[in-house]
Amino acid sequence: LSKEKISYPPDPSSDFGRVHYPGKKMFYGSYLPEELTSDEIKLAYLTNAYEISPILRDRNSKNEIKITIGMWVVNKSIKLSVIPIHQKFENRTALAKKLSSGFKKAQQYYPEYSNTTILWSNFISEEFAKNIDESNSSEYIISATYAEFLLNKGYDGIIYPAMKVDGRGFNLALTKEVVDSSLELKIVAEARIYKDGLPAVMDWERRCVVEDPNSFIFIEDPEKLGKEVCLKTINEIKAKDASIQS
Repeated sequence: LSKEKISYPPDPSSDFGRVHYPGKKMFYGSYLPEELTSDEIKLAYLTNAYEISPILRDRNSKNEIKITIGMWVVNKSIKLSVIPIHQKFENRTALAKKLSSGFKKAQQYYPEYSNTTILWSNFISEEFAKNIDESNSSEYIISATYAEFLLNKGYDGIIYPAMKVDGRGFNLALTKEVVDSSLELKIVAEARIYKDGLPAVMDWERRCVVEDPNSFIFIEDPEKLGKEVCLKTINEIKAKDASIQS
């Protein structure tokens, strides 16, 4: 395992993505702003796993998977564009509420553009929030084209609500050049996710404070819960949910 394994893909993509054209190398991650609550921070770590794993998104599956997560910090100023928040995601997180409120207040200063701005923001937020058939990547062409427009305007990356966790997290897409120049890999962690139906629990198993980006030395995570505790927690969540429904 090395830094390159958890960064942007070594080979250009052959398909459209939500924020990239075919032939592009983009870094996709989840964004953890200061406004997140403790529960939202836990969900932010799950965001990428849900983005890439159909097993986790299956509401009826019972399984466990192991994932590796890189924790990066920005060590040089970067310029990001935030996609308008779709109305169905506006109240999902503290950050979504803040961004939506700020956007609505900004419209008041330019009333002559209000109707056009609302139409455009509704359209583009829908494109970034819609569920895509992964077998037909061309369905991403509108969001990818808009992202390319923003990148060509000088933005280093795009922040947008994570549709596959129902807007309860934020995705971040950056160009490879920005990753190389402005991001530093600080921690690499291995976690196991236990899932039974909808409830899921993430258990940190090992972590490494990165000193050599080409050689990771892991130690057992002091906060490791273990399988028995995780499964017990899931059963407690399911029992609580069943009690509420009854």
